[in-house]
Amino acid sequence: MSHVPVGVLYDRDEAKYLGRFIREIERNPELESQMDRIDFIESRVQSYWIRDHGPLFGRSADDELLVVDSIYRLLDVESVYNPLRLEAFSFAKQRDYSNDLTPQFIANYLRSDLEYETLLTRPPLHLHGGDLAVNGRGDLFLSEDTISENGGDMEAIEAVFRQYFAAENIHILSGPIGNSAKHLDLLFKIAKPGVILASRALAENVQSDSYGRKLHKQLSNRLGNNLNYIRRNLPESTKVIELPMPSLLVTRKQERLEGLRNELLNVVCRKVNVDFRVFLNGNQNSTEVENARSAVALEMLISTGLNVDLESESHLDVVSRKYLGVSIDEYLETYVDHPAIYRSYTNSLIIANARLETLILLPRFIPQPGELKETYTAYEREVEKVYSDLYPDAELRWIESDMITSLGGSIHCMSIGVPLQMKLKASRKPEVTNQSIDR
Repeated sequence: MSHVPVGVLYDRDEAKYLGRFIREIERNPELESQMDRIDFIESRVQSYWIRDHGPLFGRSADDELLVVDSIYRLLDVESVYNPLRLEAFSFAKQRDYSNDLTPQFIANYLRSDLEYETLLTRPPLHLHGGDLAVNGRGDLFLSEDTISENGGDMEAIEAVFRQYFAAENIHILSGPIGNSAKHLDLLFKIAKPGVILASRALAENVQSDSYGRKLHKQLSNRLGNNLNYIRRNLPESTKVIELPMPSLLVTRKQERLEGLRNELLNVVCRKVNVDFRVFLNGNQNSTEVENARSAVALEMLISTGLNVDLESESHLDVVSRKYLGVSIDEYLETYVDHPAIYRSYTNSLIIANARLETLILLPRFIPQPGELKETYTAYEREVEKVYSDLYPDAELRWIESDMITSLGGSIHCMSIGVPLQMKLKASRKPEVTNQSIDR
């Protein structure tokens, strides 16, 4: 498949890094030849997840390209913990409005650089693009989180979706659970009109702790409820295909134990009136840090009778029992991963160019400790067959995705596609270019 043009957004305050990035591309023989197809778009972007803060696309009654610019917000609760202050959770504030400008920057790029006729429309909705899906047949899918973030008045919310998205039927599904992005594209995908891909019950990780097992059970129930809802409420002709879902990405044992060491040191520092930040990050050669370390070591010696080496699991266990009242095994069993990281084969990207050649990018995940490589090989065979059956002539490519996923999203979350065969301004050259559609 020939490549489609790509636009890469960058924050204008980081333009100094752009030259280095372009130089690295030019040094790669496989990429250098594609530089003419890559445009860099100045913006105020502060997030990888353009699927959420970028625009949605549609068409007007006159076949003009609509750039749908909904409201994008991330609320952050700020507090300073002080048990003597009742107003500890003091206020909530908007982190940054910069990402909410992304649709405007993209619309300007489409009009100025690509000479596309576009109209910018702004529905009064707080909406993350990863939590919305449409099937081209009047059905629109959202999660409960989008409803609550817009006030919960279903009648008013439905009216906006009907006016701006021509939605005939609005379906509310359950999104991910736990501290994660509450977006349907981590669990659900409309692969083409009349075909839905849905994650089936989550694979349970062998490292699961008590919280992980509870999360697993609740999520499995949600996935089952979604499947039952889809089968009850969509036409019988709708094809629903279940995809496997690997285990949640969990923190490895050694990283968990490192967290335990820091928690213990913080407790001991408070006991001997030492500033933990100085202990951890101060100048290692300073008298202040040397005295702090001596005070902490002496406290643990007196309390345990050991010259404590926290790198030793046996010593760590003794100190943990003394200061936290839990053994290492109990600590690991009650550990809560923060945030919950979902790995999903529905978070893929389907791209078609003007010649209707199709490329499908699929996220690849690696087994976690205790899991079998053969299990993931079987997952990939199943996933490849599903996508190949739906798109027999498509080129499938696997993208290593654990690093991306650890940031909270995946391939679908960090990309958007511009619709095919857009109508150009009549005063300019009427030429159809290799733009893409995506799902």
